[in-house]
Parts: sequence; structure tokens; C-alpha cells
Amino acid sequence: MVNQNVENQTPETEELNEKEMEAKKAEITNWYKDNIKHLKVQKEYEELLRDIEKLRAERLQAQQFITQSLANQQAEQQAKQNQAKQDWNPNMNTAPPAPAPARQLKKAESNA
Repeated sequence: MVNQNVENQTPETEELNEKEMEAKKAEITNWYKDNIKHLKVQKEYEELLRDIEKLRAERLQAQQFITQSLANQQAEQQAKQNQAKQDWNPNMNTAPPAPAPARQLKKAESNA
């Protein structure tokens, strides 16, 4: 059937088809040109969102770094304080000595 349509085409129908094709091309081209404006706005919007997300991620990373640094500093200070206490009183972590037995007074015997 395709062959019959091609064979039945006259120069006039070919010209119409070419005119229709040119009109369709122009229509499609105009449609794309109209949409380019919107796509450029959308691209700008997406780029702004990307930049905002990137800045948020960088801010969170910086906050985590600061938090970890402060935690490490506090741990180091605590270790230094514990070492200083240990140096000052080396028996600090050992068990206290057993209490001495309670003294009892002897009753004096009176010879009277």
C-alpha cells in the first residue's frame, strides 16, 4: 500500500506535502523557541537550588568539624587534668587503706 501511495503522488501533492512539512517544521521550531524561555528560567531555578544545597552541606560539615574539634579538646583537657591529679596524688586511684581497729581504753584497777 505504501508503494501505491508513492506512485499515486503527483507533483502537486508532493508540493503540498513539502509545504505541510515546512509548516510543521516552523510550528515545531516556534514551539521549542517559546519553551526555551521557560527552560532557561527552570535552569536558573535548579542552579539556585543546587547552590543552596551545596552551601547547606558545607555549613553542616563545618559545624561537625567544630564540634569534633571541641570534643577532642575537652577530652585532652580532661586527660591532662586526670594526669595532673594522678601526679599530685599517685595513690588517688588505689583503694584506701583499711581503717585501724578502734582503740579501747583499759580500765584502771584501783587498789583502794
